[in-house]
Amino acid sequence: MSYYIPDFEPTEVEAEKLLADAPLSLLMQGIETQFDDPFEHRKRDYVQTFITKYHYCRQYEDEETKDEIDEYLANFLSFFDDLMQRELGVGYPNLNDMNTDDALELIHLSYRFFITNIKKNFVNLVTNYFTEHKSDLASDLEDRKDITTLNFKDQIDDQEDILILSNMDKVIREILSTDMDVDEFFKYVDDPDNMELEFVSEQYDLFEITGNFVSDYIEMVDEDFRHTLESKLRNHILKKYDNRKKLKKIIKDGEDTEDDLTDDDAED
Repeated sequence: MSYYIPDFEPTEVEAEKLLADAPLSLLMQGIETQFDDPFEHRKRDYVQTFITKYHYCRQYEDEETKDEIDEYLANFLSFFDDLMQRELGVGYPNLNDMNTDDALELIHLSYRFFITNIKKNFVNLVTNYFTEHKSDLASDLEDRKDITTLNFKDQIDDQEDILILSNMDKVIREILSTDMDVDEFFKYVDDPDNMELEFVSEQYDLFEITGNFVSDYIEMVDEDFRHTLESKLRNHILKKYDNRKKLKKIIKDGEDTEDDLTDDDAED
């Protein structure tokens, strides 16, 4: 199966200019920016851009350009290998011994798993971990007495759900601070349509990818996305309740009250 989707089809003349028109440094800079802030910049597939341009350059190469194209490829593979090791502790022990298509597939799909799919990965992690460890998570939480929690008790019979909904920030932090190995992480981020996860997991089994990335990867989750995870898990829990619209209003009213109190504190 081929995973390479051409962005455009250049003429032979255009292909000869591709290396000059798309400096490798710009692609590298774009990828480094994605690792620095993946939630903001994850959507553009810079590795696919490199692959597409590399293949078209190969299609029209001659004796004068062959060495330059070889160097273009080698520099990009070396850059990506070093970046993954530095940012996530991930290694590709056999990358330099692979044929070109296999090497590009390896870095492309692992890049898509870690960067393009980062939001999906952590939403799956949180919801799947919650499903398996709901009682354990609830057992460590205190029964709060605020208005939102009291209103929950009038609408929800499940005490564990009340505790978790009332302490969502603590629940998310607890899940993200859980010590887990690579296999456990793969288990919790699993979903039936995650082709990249299937590929990366298989490459770990084959030792074509190595290293425990979990703690470094979790550190990429910023405060804004923690709030997103709270909302995603909250909606996941509320889906089973017929009165979820009323429950969402309780949550919204509680958040508005907290905002008003914060504003009052700031004025004082």
